[in-house]
Order: sequence, then C-alpha cells, then structure tokens
Amino acid sequence: MKHLFITLSLLSASILLAPAQVLNYAKLKVPTVDGGGVVFDAKGNKLGKVNHDGEIFDASGNRIAKFDAFKNIIEDGTETNFGKEDANGNFMAVVNKKVVSWKLSPPENQGLVICLIKDKSGEIVATVNKVFKEYGTGAVYYLTQKNAPAPAKEEAKEAKQETQATAKPAKSAEKKKAAAKKPTPAPAKKKSATPAKKTADKKKTSSAKKSTEKKK
Repeated sequence: MKHLFITLSLLSASILLAPAQVLNYAKLKVPTVDGGGVVFDAKGNKLGKVNHDGEIFDASGNRIAKFDAFKNIIEDGTETNFGKEDANGNFMAVVNKKVVSWKLSPPENQGLVICLIKDKSGEIVATVNKVFKEYGTGAVYYLTQKNAPAPAKEEAKEAKQETQATAKPAKSAEKKKAAAKKPTPAPAKKKSATPAKKTADKKKTSSAKKSTEKKK
C-alpha cells in the first residue's frame, strides 16, 4: 500500500511539472481575422474587413459582399454565392465540383480568444478572433479567394516563358543549319575580250605580217 501511494504521488508530480504543450499562434503563417474584424493574409497584408452585420469590405473600405439571411456569402454586383457559414462558424463551399469544408475550433490555449480554422485534413488554414466567429470563417475564405492570383493567368504566363526559352535555342540551331547549307559562291569567270579589242588585235597582227613580207 505504501509503495502504491509513493508511485501515485510521483506520477501526479510528473504530470504537474510536465511542460504544457502551448500552441505558438505568432508562428502560424496563415490568414487571420483580428478583434476588429480586419482580415489579413498569411504575410500580414490587409485584405479587407467584416463587421457584425455580416458585411464584407475590401482593403479600400468598399463593400463587396454580404452574408444573407441564410448566411450565404453573396457578392455585390455579380450576386455570386461563395459559400455558406453555419451558426458555429463552420464554412462550406463548392469549388469546381469539389467541396471545401473549413471547421472552426475553440482556442487551444486557455485564456486566449483566437479560434483555429481547420480544413478536412485537420490542417490549420486560418485563425479568427472569437468575437467574429459568426462571420469570420466565411469572410477570411472569401477575401483570400478574391485576392489570390488567377491560376489561369499564372499558368499562361509560365507557359509563355517556357515557350520563349525553348524557342531561342531552336532558332539559333536553325540559323547554324542554314549557314551550313548555304552554297559557297563560285569563283568569278575571267571576262573574255570585247569584240572591239579582238578587231584591234587582228589589225595589229595583219600590219605586222605585211611589214615582214615587204622587208623580204
């Protein structure tokens, strides 16, 4: 009994003295919604803002979308539905026939007000202050999507660069081949004597012949 008591005491002491596993929120390089509803990207750049009425604004302060009565994100002007957030701060959208599901979880550290947003695989994709958990998940999703570079443009740009890079060596090789195939110029032919020169030469030869005959 005495040994059992000592064992339990040591076990309790080890639990109390063990360092707590604290999540360092400062090292999370993910988009976030702060206590004022301001939305930042993973690099700390301001993307926009959301208020307690469910209105979403861009970085310049212009309203660009709003949560409707069913908590769907409806974009101003286009009336496009970007997804739906439930009462617990969970968000779902369908993108290219694929379901995007973000789940809001309570703060992992006691006394903190930062809620984690995780995807289906459990990866932390964003954080939101709990005072904005009603609209924060959907707002950070919408604003990060609107500010993301267009994949089609980026792919087209990369493809163009690759094409130009491969085209230059090909053109150089073609020029070398063309230079190799180019025929060497034929040596210039000697110009034959003109008719006038031929006549003069004949006259000279005839005169010289007559002179020789006279002397004889």
